[in-house]
Amino acid sequence: FAVNSDDFLTKYLKKTNKNLTGKRLAGKIKEAREGMFPLPDLELAWHVYAWGYWLVEKARKDLAPFYPEVDDKTTVAYLWARTVPCKSCGATLPLLKTRWIVKKDDKRVLLTMEPNDAKTGVVFGIEEDVPKEGTGAKLREADKKLGAGTMSRAGTTCPCCTHTMTMEELREAARSGLLGTVMTAVVTEGEKTKDYRLPTDEERRTAEEAANHVGSLYQDIPFGLPDEPIAGKEVPGIRVPLYGLETWADIYTPRQLLALGTLVKYVQAVPGAMEAEGYPREWAVAVAAYLALAVDRFAHQHSTLAKWNLGRENVDGVFVRFALPILWDFAEVMPMSGHSGSFPNHVDWLLDTIMHLTEATSHAPAPDVLARSALETNGTRPDVILTDPPYYDAIPYAALMDYFYVWLRRSTHGLAPDVDAAFEQPLSPKWDPETNTGELIDDSSRFGGDSTASKQAYEDGMALAFKACYDTLADDGRFVIVFAHKDANAWETLVSAIIRSGFTVTASWPIQTEMGGRARAQASAALSSSIWLVCQKRPKTARPGWDTQVIAEMRENITDQLRQFWDAGIRGADFVWAATGPALEAYSAHPYVKKTNSPGEVLTVREFLD
Repeated sequence: FAVNSDDFLTKYLKKTNKNLTGKRLAGKIKEAREGMFPLPDLELAWHVYAWGYWLVEKARKDLAPFYPEVDDKTTVAYLWARTVPCKSCGATLPLLKTRWIVKKDDKRVLLTMEPNDAKTGVVFGIEEDVPKEGTGAKLREADKKLGAGTMSRAGTTCPCCTHTMTMEELREAARSGLLGTVMTAVVTEGEKTKDYRLPTDEERRTAEEAANHVGSLYQDIPFGLPDEPIAGKEVPGIRVPLYGLETWADIYTPRQLLALGTLVKYVQAVPGAMEAEGYPREWAVAVAAYLALAVDRFAHQHSTLAKWNLGRENVDGVFVRFALPILWDFAEVMPMSGHSGSFPNHVDWLLDTIMHLTEATSHAPAPDVLARSALETNGTRPDVILTDPPYYDAIPYAALMDYFYVWLRRSTHGLAPDVDAAFEQPLSPKWDPETNTGELIDDSSRFGGDSTASKQAYEDGMALAFKACYDTLADDGRFVIVFAHKDANAWETLVSAIIRSGFTVTASWPIQTEMGGRARAQASAALSSSIWLVCQKRPKTARPGWDTQVIAEMRENITDQLRQFWDAGIRGADFVWAATGPALEAYSAHPYVKKTNSPGEVLTVREFLD
């Protein structure tokens, strides 16, 4: 089916050779048709892309009735706002943080909003070519007023009666099931750029109609609707349960659930279709697993927590930062448009990634990948152990990964015994208070709000994991720890665990590992580097140190290495924290460090870091 499709062959050949055009492209398509190269011998990328194309065409047909085409223009996305009944007048109140749709130097589009004649709700409009008022700070202030929505820190103000509902009243209404949604605008493909218009009655009707089909679709999907609970509101950064969104299904519109369920259905169908074509089972498992990843990537931009980007004119992924905050106005990707965020776009990313990785690893030995506790060993004596451990209290990893876990569990169910075993539980593994083991992060909500107990549990757990590494590592081996944090508490627990487990830091490198363009980097002083600490087993003959000697050695190390780091272009907060590594080389060389002028006392990790 792939070889017989001009559309597929054109896409594939252009992706693998961007210089192919005109007659050369036609010639390559002809070669493929005539079997000039044997298809089974093509690389993995071909097979994944071909079955991704198969999946797209199947899903496109199923979803077409719910995404009507208007004026022969390709729809890119739909813009929505949540709604709530006004507590004063009862009007349907749209919850909008901003009415700006596009705000760039050369393009400014605004959503207008007026109360309807009956004052039961509002009427939207689209204003293009919005003029600028002033420059610099004056322009920013004017634009803020011009594009003001109904939301503020105080709450939400009704455009029909000007009554303001407080945030607590809004949360109470949301928990009572009074939140609704309204489509505000539609993004379409223009001749040179994106265009914006109001939604049609048919678009509103088909979006509502999707709700009637979700139940029957999920009856045939493993584990049904993703109604597993979202981690409680006490977990840092997870705010959606405060507004009544308590299960993972709650963060999607019915049409979004229909699109995701349709994709999962066809990922599940891929292995059987491949085996019917004569593929070995292991091929079918591998290809379906890759396509399951594409579904997860699509889900990242396909929920009511995905936002329209006013500058880039596309849909941001949910995790612009490591949190799940409520969004009042959100964007819905048109699943099959082929534009950024659509499922075909994610299949394209899959092709690029597989081609890159297969080339990069073409001469590498096959790895053994094991999913197990860091405390379990397998009897080997490796020369290097490298770990990128949880960054203290920075990210609730397991609570957030459930966003992806619930879809992977459904997409991959039945693929292979080891896959089913990995996704046996309804949600990802977290902290187990009964056995006092599990995911290592500093989260006081696990300890009844006791921050001291939480910090100690993190340090004790890290020490146990590092001790397992110590016992496994070859005697002359290297233990490498990747860490990035700007809190002294985080470094204190990490360093304490390193020393308790028997390691000493022998080298350190700040390595730029973070994307500078990510939202968190642009909006904060987040580190762009990770500190890579290279450790060795501390000699059993190592003796306690003295603070005066250790601090003098530390200063010498810092002076020398920070000059090198500065010359290498390390700046700002990254430069400050880069000093931690060379400082630790002096301190961690000893099992503990005594105070010269205070007999019987030791220089604690915190005192040393200070």
